[in-house]
Amino acid sequence: MSDKVQRKFNACLEEKKFFSAGDRVGVAISGGGDSVGLFHLLERVALQKGLQLVLVHLNHKLRGADSDEDESFVKELARSHDLPFFCRGIDVAAEASREGANLEATARRLRYEFFQSLMEEGRLDKIATGHTANDQAETVLLRLLRGSGTEGLGGIYPTLEGRIVRPLLNITRQELLGFLEENHLPFRIDQSNFDRRFLRNRVRAELLPKLEQEFNPQIVTLLSELAERSRDEEDYLRGEAERWLEQWATSTEGRHSLPLGALSRLVPALERRVLRAAIRGFGGRSASLTHDQMEALRRFAATGSGGGKFPLPRNLIIRKEFGHLVLTKQETAPRTYRYPVKVPGEQEIPGLGLVLQFKIVDTRTIQGKYNSEEWEKGVDWQKICTPLVLRNWEVGDRFQPVGRRKPVKLKELLYRHKVSAPRKRLWPLLTAGEQIIWVKNLSVESHVAVTPETRQILVIEERKAGGRK
Repeated sequence: MSDKVQRKFNACLEEKKFFSAGDRVGVAISGGGDSVGLFHLLERVALQKGLQLVLVHLNHKLRGADSDEDESFVKELARSHDLPFFCRGIDVAAEASREGANLEATARRLRYEFFQSLMEEGRLDKIATGHTANDQAETVLLRLLRGSGTEGLGGIYPTLEGRIVRPLLNITRQELLGFLEENHLPFRIDQSNFDRRFLRNRVRAELLPKLEQEFNPQIVTLLSELAERSRDEEDYLRGEAERWLEQWATSTEGRHSLPLGALSRLVPALERRVLRAAIRGFGGRSASLTHDQMEALRRFAATGSGGGKFPLPRNLIIRKEFGHLVLTKQETAPRTYRYPVKVPGEQEIPGLGLVLQFKIVDTRTIQGKYNSEEWEKGVDWQKICTPLVLRNWEVGDRFQPVGRRKPVKLKELLYRHKVSAPRKRLWPLLTAGEQIIWVKNLSVESHVAVTPETRQILVIEERKAGGRK
Protein backbone atom coordinates (compact mmCIF):
# COMPACT_ATOMS: atom_id res chain seq x y z
CA MET A 1 0.00 0.00 0.00
CA SER A 2 2.68 2.47 1.06
CA ASP A 3 4.77 2.06 -2.10
CA LYS A 4 1.69 2.14 -4.34
CA VAL A 5 0.50 5.46 -2.88
CA GLN A 6 3.97 6.98 -3.20
CA ARG A 7 4.20 5.83 -6.84
CA LYS A 8 0.79 7.36 -7.65
CA PHE A 9 1.83 10.58 -5.94
CA ASN A 10 5.15 10.76 -7.78
CA ALA A 11 3.42 10.05 -11.10
CA CYS A 12 1.04 12.95 -10.49
CA LEU A 13 3.97 15.30 -9.78
CA GLU A 14 5.66 14.24 -13.02
CA GLU A 15 2.52 14.63 -15.11
CA LYS A 16 1.31 17.94 -13.71
CA LYS A 17 4.73 19.62 -13.29
CA PHE A 18 3.51 21.35 -10.13
CA PHE A 19 6.97 22.36 -8.88
CA SER A 20 10.37 23.54 -10.08
CA ALA A 21 13.71 22.96 -8.38
CA GLY A 22 14.28 25.63 -5.75
CA ASP A 23 10.59 26.27 -5.03
CA ARG A 24 9.68 27.13 -1.45
CA VAL A 25 6.52 25.02 -1.05
CA GLY A 26 4.08 25.70 1.75
CA VAL A 27 2.21 22.58 2.83
CA ALA A 28 -1.24 23.66 4.03
CA ILE A 29 -1.65 21.37 7.02
CA SER A 30 -4.57 21.24 9.41
CA GLY A 31 -3.27 18.24 11.33
CA GLY A 32 -5.84 15.88 9.80
CA GLY A 33 -5.00 12.72 7.88
CA ASP A 34 -5.23 14.22 4.37
CA SER A 35 -2.85 17.10 4.95
CA VAL A 36 -0.47 15.08 7.15
CA GLY A 37 -0.33 12.42 4.44
CA LEU A 38 0.42 15.11 1.85
CA PHE A 39 3.31 16.38 3.96
CA HIS A 40 4.93 12.96 4.38
CA LEU A 41 4.58 12.13 0.67
CA LEU A 42 6.14 15.46 -0.27
CA GLU A 43 8.85 15.17 2.36
CA ARG A 44 10.02 11.88 0.80
CA VAL A 45 10.71 13.53 -2.59
CA ALA A 46 11.60 17.08 -1.55
CA LEU A 47 15.37 16.59 -1.53
CA GLN A 48 15.38 14.79 -4.87
CA LYS A 49 13.29 17.53 -6.52
CA GLY A 50 15.09 20.42 -4.83
CA LEU A 51 12.04 21.63 -2.89
CA GLN A 52 12.15 23.62 0.35
CA LEU A 53 9.15 22.65 2.47
CA VAL A 54 7.39 24.97 4.93
CA LEU A 55 4.43 23.96 7.10
CA VAL A 56 1.52 26.41 6.98
CA HIS A 57 -1.37 26.32 9.46
CA LEU A 58 -4.43 28.50 10.02
CA ASN A 59 -6.04 28.15 13.45
CA HIS A 60 -9.75 28.78 12.79
CA LYS A 61 -10.52 28.92 16.54
CA LEU A 62 -13.76 27.02 15.92
CA ARG A 63 -13.22 24.13 18.35
CA GLY A 64 -11.72 25.75 21.43
CA ALA A 65 -8.91 23.70 22.98
CA ASP A 66 -9.01 21.19 20.11
CA SER A 67 -8.09 23.94 17.63
CA ASP A 68 -5.14 24.97 19.79
CA GLU A 69 -4.03 21.34 20.08
CA ASP A 70 -4.14 21.03 16.27
CA GLU A 71 -1.84 24.05 16.05
CA SER A 72 0.55 22.53 18.63
CA PHE A 73 0.58 19.23 16.71
CA VAL A 74 1.56 20.93 13.44
CA LYS A 75 4.14 23.11 15.18
CA GLU A 76 5.77 19.99 16.69
CA LEU A 77 5.70 18.26 13.30
CA ALA A 78 7.60 21.20 11.82
CA ARG A 79 10.09 21.21 14.71
CA SER A 80 10.74 17.47 14.50
CA HIS A 81 11.56 17.77 10.79
CA ASP A 82 13.52 21.00 11.27
CA LEU A 83 11.20 22.95 8.93
CA PRO A 84 9.92 26.53 9.02
CA PHE A 85 6.38 26.99 10.36
CA PHE A 86 3.99 29.79 9.43
CA CYS A 87 0.83 30.09 11.51
CA ARG A 88 -2.02 32.53 11.90
CA GLY A 89 -5.03 32.50 14.25
CA ILE A 90 -8.37 33.97 13.15
CA ASP A 91 -11.73 33.83 14.90
CA VAL A 92 -13.64 32.58 11.85
CA ALA A 93 -17.01 32.40 13.61
CA ALA A 94 -16.78 36.05 14.70
CA GLU A 95 -15.75 37.07 11.17
CA ALA A 96 -18.65 35.16 9.59
CA SER A 97 -21.10 36.67 12.10
CA ARG A 98 -19.82 40.18 11.43
CA GLU A 99 -20.23 39.72 7.67
CA GLY A 100 -23.47 37.73 7.92
CA ALA A 101 -21.79 35.07 5.79
CA ASN A 102 -21.69 31.27 5.64
CA LEU A 103 -19.23 29.78 8.15
CA GLU A 104 -17.62 27.32 5.72
CA ALA A 105 -17.31 29.91 2.95
CA THR A 106 -15.76 32.41 5.37
CA ALA A 107 -13.24 29.83 6.60
CA ARG A 108 -12.24 29.00 3.05
CA ARG A 109 -11.88 32.66 2.07
CA LEU A 110 -9.72 33.47 5.09
CA ARG A 111 -7.61 30.39 4.55
CA TYR A 112 -6.83 31.31 0.94
CA GLU A 113 -6.24 34.95 1.83
CA PHE A 114 -3.62 33.72 4.31
CA PHE A 115 -2.01 31.57 1.63
CA GLN A 116 -1.99 34.41 -0.89
CA SER A 117 -0.44 36.83 1.60
CA LEU A 118 2.49 34.45 2.19
CA MET A 119 3.13 34.20 -1.55
CA GLU A 120 2.69 37.93 -2.19
CA GLU A 121 5.21 38.66 0.57
CA GLY A 122 7.69 36.38 -1.20
CA ARG A 123 7.90 33.93 1.68
CA LEU A 124 6.56 31.04 -0.46
CA ASP A 125 6.42 30.19 -4.17
CA LYS A 126 3.64 27.59 -4.07
CA ILE A 127 1.06 26.23 -1.64
CA ALA A 128 0.09 22.54 -1.70
CA THR A 129 -3.28 21.50 -0.24
CA GLY A 130 -4.48 18.03 0.77
CA HIS A 131 -7.60 17.65 -1.41
CA THR A 132 -8.07 13.97 -2.24
CA ALA A 133 -10.09 12.02 -4.81
CA ASN A 134 -12.84 11.78 -2.18
CA ASP A 135 -12.97 15.56 -1.87
CA GLN A 136 -13.27 15.69 -5.65
CA ALA A 137 -16.10 13.14 -5.68
CA GLU A 138 -17.95 14.99 -2.91
CA THR A 139 -17.60 18.27 -4.80
CA VAL A 140 -18.93 16.77 -8.04
CA LEU A 141 -21.94 15.29 -6.21
CA LEU A 142 -22.66 18.61 -4.51
CA ARG A 143 -22.47 20.41 -7.86
CA LEU A 144 -24.80 17.83 -9.43
CA LEU A 145 -27.31 18.34 -6.62
CA ARG A 146 -27.19 22.09 -7.29
CA GLY A 147 -27.74 21.67 -11.03
CA SER A 148 -24.26 22.63 -12.25
CA GLY A 149 -23.23 22.35 -15.88
CA THR A 150 -19.93 21.11 -17.29
CA GLU A 151 -18.00 23.97 -15.73
CA GLY A 152 -19.19 23.03 -12.24
CA LEU A 153 -18.65 19.31 -12.84
CA GLY A 154 -14.97 20.10 -13.32
CA GLY A 155 -14.91 20.14 -9.54
CA ILE A 156 -11.62 20.98 -7.81
CA TYR A 157 -8.95 22.05 -10.29
CA PRO A 158 -5.41 20.65 -9.83
CA THR A 159 -4.01 24.18 -9.80
CA LEU A 160 -5.44 27.54 -8.80
CA GLU A 161 -3.86 30.56 -10.46
CA GLY A 162 -0.74 28.46 -11.04
CA ARG A 163 0.40 28.78 -7.42
CA ILE A 164 -1.98 26.71 -5.29
CA VAL A 165 -1.67 23.03 -6.19
CA ARG A 166 -3.56 19.85 -5.26
CA PRO A 167 -1.26 16.80 -5.74
CA LEU A 168 -3.59 14.25 -4.07
CA LEU A 169 -6.57 14.38 -6.43
CA ASN A 170 -5.66 10.94 -7.85
CA ILE A 171 -5.42 9.32 -4.38
CA THR A 172 -8.43 8.26 -2.31
CA ARG A 173 -8.81 9.04 1.37
CA GLN A 174 -8.75 5.30 2.14
CA GLU A 175 -5.42 4.90 0.33
CA LEU A 176 -3.98 7.86 2.22
CA LEU A 177 -5.13 6.59 5.61
CA GLY A 178 -3.67 3.18 4.76
CA PHE A 179 -0.35 4.86 3.96
CA LEU A 180 -0.36 6.66 7.33
CA GLU A 181 -1.29 3.53 9.25
CA GLU A 182 1.31 1.37 7.53
CA ASN A 183 4.04 3.89 8.33
CA HIS A 184 2.79 4.57 11.88
CA LEU A 185 2.36 8.28 11.16
CA PRO A 186 0.09 10.09 13.67
CA PHE A 187 -2.51 12.69 12.74
CA ARG A 188 -5.36 14.60 14.34
CA ILE A 189 -9.08 13.86 13.97
CA ASP A 190 -11.38 16.86 13.46
CA GLN A 191 -14.70 15.98 15.10
CA SER A 192 -16.49 18.73 13.15
CA ASN A 193 -16.08 16.57 10.02
CA PHE A 194 -18.76 14.31 11.53
CA ASP A 195 -21.26 17.12 12.14
CA ARG A 196 -24.13 16.27 9.80
CA ARG A 197 -25.60 19.74 9.94
CA PHE A 198 -23.17 20.53 7.11
CA LEU A 199 -24.25 19.31 3.66
CA ARG A 200 -20.75 18.20 2.63
CA ASN A 201 -20.48 16.05 5.74
CA ARG A 202 -23.81 14.36 4.91
CA VAL A 203 -22.61 13.67 1.38
CA ARG A 204 -19.36 12.27 2.84
CA ALA A 205 -20.96 10.16 5.56
CA GLU A 206 -24.23 9.10 3.92
CA LEU A 207 -24.58 9.60 0.17
CA LEU A 208 -21.13 8.62 -1.07
CA PRO A 209 -20.89 5.42 1.06
CA LYS A 210 -24.38 4.38 -0.09
CA LEU A 211 -23.44 4.85 -3.74
CA GLU A 212 -20.21 2.95 -3.11
CA GLN A 213 -21.86 0.03 -1.30
CA GLU A 214 -25.09 -0.36 -3.28
CA PHE A 215 -24.31 0.92 -6.79
CA ASN A 216 -20.63 1.04 -7.71
CA PRO A 217 -17.62 0.44 -5.45
CA GLN A 218 -15.52 2.56 -7.83
CA ILE A 219 -17.79 5.62 -7.58
CA VAL A 220 -15.06 7.88 -6.14
CA THR A 221 -12.71 7.08 -9.01
CA LEU A 222 -15.49 7.44 -11.60
CA LEU A 223 -16.55 10.84 -10.29
CA SER A 224 -12.94 12.01 -10.22
CA GLU A 225 -12.52 10.90 -13.83
CA LEU A 226 -15.76 12.68 -14.76
CA ALA A 227 -14.35 15.88 -13.24
CA GLU A 228 -11.13 15.53 -15.25
CA ARG A 229 -13.00 15.02 -18.54
CA SER A 230 -15.31 17.93 -17.75
CA ARG A 231 -12.33 20.21 -17.10
CA ASP A 232 -10.68 19.22 -20.39
CA GLU A 233 -13.85 19.78 -22.40
CA GLU A 234 -14.62 23.02 -20.60
CA ASP A 235 -11.10 24.35 -21.20
CA TYR A 236 -11.42 23.60 -24.92
CA LEU A 237 -14.83 25.21 -25.29
CA ARG A 238 -13.80 28.21 -23.20
CA GLY A 239 -10.81 28.72 -25.49
CA GLU A 240 -13.07 28.56 -28.54
CA ALA A 241 -15.43 31.11 -26.94
CA GLU A 242 -12.54 33.49 -26.26
CA ARG A 243 -11.33 33.19 -29.85
CA TRP A 244 -14.85 33.91 -31.12
CA LEU A 245 -15.10 36.99 -28.91
CA GLU A 246 -11.72 38.26 -30.11
CA GLN A 247 -12.95 38.01 -33.70
CA TRP A 248 -16.51 39.26 -33.37
CA ALA A 249 -17.05 41.25 -30.17
CA THR A 250 -16.53 45.01 -29.97
CA SER A 251 -16.32 47.31 -26.95
CA THR A 252 -17.01 51.06 -26.98
CA GLU A 253 -18.07 53.52 -24.29
CA GLY A 254 -18.77 50.86 -21.66
CA ARG A 255 -20.67 48.60 -24.08
CA HIS A 256 -19.91 45.08 -25.28
CA SER A 257 -21.52 44.24 -28.62
CA LEU A 258 -21.99 40.78 -30.19
CA PRO A 259 -23.38 40.41 -33.76
CA LEU A 260 -26.57 38.37 -33.63
CA GLY A 261 -25.99 36.82 -37.05
CA ALA A 262 -22.62 35.34 -36.09
CA LEU A 263 -23.96 34.32 -32.67
CA SER A 264 -26.88 32.43 -34.23
CA ARG A 265 -24.49 30.24 -36.25
CA LEU A 266 -22.85 28.82 -33.13
CA VAL A 267 -23.76 25.39 -31.77
CA PRO A 268 -25.62 25.67 -28.44
CA ALA A 269 -22.66 24.47 -26.33
CA LEU A 270 -20.39 27.19 -27.73
CA GLU A 271 -23.10 29.87 -27.73
CA ARG A 272 -23.64 29.37 -23.99
CA ARG A 273 -19.94 29.77 -23.30
CA VAL A 274 -19.66 32.86 -25.50
CA LEU A 275 -22.51 34.48 -23.58
CA ARG A 276 -21.03 33.49 -20.21
CA ALA A 277 -17.57 34.72 -21.20
CA ALA A 278 -18.97 38.03 -22.44
CA ILE A 279 -20.93 38.60 -19.22
CA ARG A 280 -17.98 37.53 -17.04
CA GLY A 281 -15.65 39.85 -18.96
CA PHE A 282 -17.97 42.79 -18.29
CA GLY A 283 -17.86 42.21 -14.54
CA GLY A 284 -20.95 40.04 -14.21
CA ARG A 285 -21.46 36.77 -12.39
CA SER A 286 -22.28 34.61 -15.40
CA ALA A 287 -21.86 31.46 -13.31
CA SER A 288 -24.87 32.51 -11.20
CA LEU A 289 -27.22 32.19 -14.19
CA THR A 290 -29.31 29.06 -13.88
CA HIS A 291 -29.85 26.73 -16.83
CA ASP A 292 -33.34 28.16 -17.34
CA GLN A 293 -32.00 31.73 -17.28
CA MET A 294 -29.30 30.91 -19.83
CA GLU A 295 -31.83 29.25 -22.13
CA ALA A 296 -34.11 32.29 -21.77
CA LEU A 297 -31.17 34.51 -22.75
CA ARG A 298 -30.48 32.33 -25.81
CA ARG A 299 -34.15 32.56 -26.85
CA PHE A 300 -34.02 36.32 -26.36
CA ALA A 301 -30.98 36.52 -28.65
CA ALA A 302 -32.63 34.32 -31.27
CA THR A 303 -35.89 36.30 -31.67
CA GLY A 304 -35.64 39.41 -33.82
CA SER A 305 -32.76 41.81 -34.35
CA GLY A 306 -33.85 44.88 -32.39
CA GLY A 307 -35.72 46.00 -29.31
CA GLY A 308 -36.19 44.53 -25.87
CA LYS A 309 -33.88 43.99 -22.93
CA PHE A 310 -32.78 41.16 -20.66
CA PRO A 311 -31.71 41.89 -17.04
CA LEU A 312 -28.57 40.25 -15.60
CA PRO A 313 -26.89 40.11 -12.17
CA ARG A 314 -24.85 43.05 -10.83
CA ASN A 315 -26.94 45.73 -12.55
CA LEU A 316 -26.01 44.58 -16.05
CA ILE A 317 -28.46 44.48 -18.90
CA ILE A 318 -28.50 43.03 -22.42
CA ARG A 319 -30.35 44.79 -25.24
CA LYS A 320 -30.86 44.05 -28.92
CA GLU A 321 -29.84 46.99 -31.08
CA PHE A 322 -29.44 47.07 -34.85
CA GLY A 323 -28.65 43.38 -35.22
CA HIS A 324 -26.36 43.22 -32.19
CA LEU A 325 -26.62 41.91 -28.65
CA VAL A 326 -25.35 44.79 -26.50
CA LEU A 327 -24.23 44.37 -22.89
CA THR A 328 -24.26 47.53 -20.74
CA LYS A 329 -24.54 48.69 -17.16
CA GLN A 330 -27.96 49.72 -15.89
CA GLU A 331 -28.54 53.41 -16.53
CA THR A 332 -27.32 55.53 -13.61
CA ALA A 333 -27.05 58.86 -15.42
CA PRO A 334 -29.65 61.60 -14.93
CA ARG A 335 -32.60 61.40 -17.31
CA THR A 336 -32.07 65.00 -18.48
CA TYR A 337 -29.36 67.63 -18.28
CA ARG A 338 -28.86 71.27 -19.27
CA TYR A 339 -25.53 73.04 -18.85
CA PRO A 340 -24.78 76.67 -19.76
CA VAL A 341 -21.68 76.73 -21.96
CA LYS A 342 -18.75 79.09 -21.45
CA VAL A 343 -16.42 79.76 -24.38
CA PRO A 344 -13.61 78.97 -24.01
CA GLY A 345 -14.36 76.22 -21.52
CA GLU A 346 -15.32 72.58 -21.11
CA GLN A 347 -18.19 70.54 -19.73
CA GLU A 348 -18.34 66.95 -18.49
CA ILE A 349 -21.54 65.00 -19.08
CA PRO A 350 -22.14 62.70 -16.06
CA GLY A 351 -23.09 59.15 -16.92
CA LEU A 352 -21.66 59.32 -20.44
CA GLY A 353 -18.00 59.48 -19.46
CA LEU A 354 -17.62 62.36 -21.93
CA VAL A 355 -16.05 65.83 -21.77
CA LEU A 356 -16.73 68.47 -24.43
CA GLN A 357 -14.28 71.35 -24.92
CA PHE A 358 -15.33 74.61 -26.53
CA LYS A 359 -12.88 77.13 -28.02
CA ILE A 360 -12.71 79.89 -30.65
CA VAL A 361 -10.29 79.64 -33.58
CA ASP A 362 -9.49 82.74 -35.67
CA THR A 363 -9.21 81.73 -39.34
CA ARG A 364 -6.78 84.61 -39.98
CA THR A 365 -4.20 83.15 -37.59
CA ILE A 366 -4.43 79.38 -38.00
CA GLN A 367 -2.54 79.36 -41.35
CA GLY A 368 -3.80 76.00 -42.56
CA LYS A 369 -3.60 74.14 -39.22
CA TYR A 370 -7.21 72.95 -39.62
CA ASN A 371 -8.13 70.78 -42.58
CA SER A 372 -11.46 71.02 -44.38
CA GLU A 373 -12.96 68.11 -42.43
CA GLU A 374 -12.23 69.80 -39.10
CA TRP A 375 -13.62 73.08 -40.43
CA GLU A 376 -16.86 71.33 -41.36
CA LYS A 377 -17.30 70.24 -37.74
CA GLY A 378 -17.07 73.83 -36.52
CA VAL A 379 -19.70 76.56 -36.19
CA ASP A 380 -19.43 80.12 -37.58
CA TRP A 381 -19.16 82.04 -34.31
CA GLN A 382 -20.51 85.29 -35.84
CA LYS A 383 -23.71 83.61 -37.03
CA ILE A 384 -24.95 82.42 -33.65
CA CYS A 385 -26.48 84.14 -30.68
CA THR A 386 -25.91 83.41 -27.01
CA PRO A 387 -26.53 81.98 -24.48
CA LEU A 388 -25.28 78.56 -25.49
CA VAL A 389 -26.73 75.52 -23.72
CA LEU A 390 -25.53 71.92 -23.80
CA ARG A 391 -28.43 69.52 -23.26
CA ASN A 392 -29.68 66.03 -24.10
CA TRP A 393 -32.02 65.08 -26.92
CA GLU A 394 -35.73 65.68 -26.26
CA VAL A 395 -38.84 64.34 -27.95
CA GLY A 396 -39.83 66.63 -30.83
CA ASP A 397 -36.33 68.03 -31.50
CA ARG A 398 -35.79 68.98 -35.14
CA PHE A 399 -32.48 69.65 -36.84
CA GLN A 400 -31.37 70.84 -40.29
CA PRO A 401 -27.85 69.54 -40.94
CA VAL A 402 -25.68 70.74 -43.80
CA GLY A 403 -27.07 69.39 -47.08
CA ARG A 404 -30.71 69.35 -45.94
CA ARG A 405 -33.22 71.83 -47.34
CA LYS A 406 -35.45 71.75 -44.29
CA PRO A 407 -35.39 70.55 -40.68
CA VAL A 408 -36.10 66.87 -39.95
CA LYS A 409 -36.82 65.01 -36.76
CA LEU A 410 -33.58 64.49 -34.88
CA LYS A 411 -34.95 61.11 -33.74
CA GLU A 412 -34.85 59.90 -37.37
CA LEU A 413 -31.30 61.13 -37.95
CA LEU A 414 -30.04 59.43 -34.82
CA TYR A 415 -31.74 56.18 -35.82
CA ARG A 416 -30.06 56.29 -39.25
CA HIS A 417 -26.72 56.74 -37.49
CA LYS A 418 -27.54 53.65 -35.38
CA VAL A 419 -27.83 55.49 -32.08
CA SER A 420 -29.87 53.16 -29.88
CA ALA A 421 -32.86 54.28 -27.82
CA PRO A 422 -31.05 54.18 -24.43
CA ARG A 423 -28.10 56.19 -25.79
CA LYS A 424 -30.37 58.56 -27.71
CA ARG A 425 -32.05 59.71 -24.51
CA LEU A 426 -28.79 61.25 -23.27
CA TRP A 427 -27.33 62.19 -26.67
CA PRO A 428 -25.67 65.64 -26.39
CA LEU A 429 -26.53 68.62 -28.55
CA LEU A 430 -25.77 72.35 -28.41
CA THR A 431 -28.37 75.11 -28.70
CA ALA A 432 -28.01 78.81 -29.34
CA GLY A 433 -31.21 80.36 -28.07
CA GLU A 434 -33.86 77.88 -29.23
CA GLN A 435 -31.92 76.71 -32.28
CA ILE A 436 -30.00 73.41 -32.31
CA ILE A 437 -26.64 74.23 -33.91
CA TRP A 438 -24.60 71.07 -33.22
CA VAL A 439 -25.30 67.39 -32.52
CA LYS A 440 -22.61 64.89 -31.49
CA ASN A 441 -21.42 62.79 -34.46
CA LEU A 442 -23.69 64.67 -36.91
CA SER A 443 -23.04 67.70 -39.14
CA VAL A 444 -23.59 71.22 -37.78
CA GLU A 445 -26.78 73.18 -38.49
CA SER A 446 -26.72 74.37 -42.12
CA HIS A 447 -27.33 78.07 -41.34
CA VAL A 448 -24.31 78.32 -39.03
CA ALA A 449 -21.87 76.20 -41.05
CA VAL A 450 -18.38 77.50 -41.77
CA THR A 451 -17.87 79.23 -45.17
CA PRO A 452 -14.80 80.80 -46.85
CA GLU A 453 -15.89 84.15 -45.36
CA THR A 454 -15.90 82.83 -41.79
CA ARG A 455 -13.47 84.68 -39.51
CA GLN A 456 -14.04 82.91 -36.18
CA ILE A 457 -14.94 79.25 -35.69
CA LEU A 458 -16.46 77.69 -32.59
CA VAL A 459 -14.65 74.34 -32.37
CA ILE A 460 -16.12 71.52 -30.26
CA GLU A 461 -13.76 68.72 -29.30
CA GLU A 462 -14.49 65.67 -27.17
CA ARG A 463 -12.55 63.28 -24.98
CA LYS A 464 -13.29 60.59 -22.46
CA ALA A 465 -13.74 61.76 -18.88
CA GLY A 466 -10.51 61.36 -16.95
CA GLY A 467 -8.48 60.99 -20.14
CA ARG A 468 -6.86 63.03 -22.77
CA LYS A 469 -8.32 64.27 -26.03
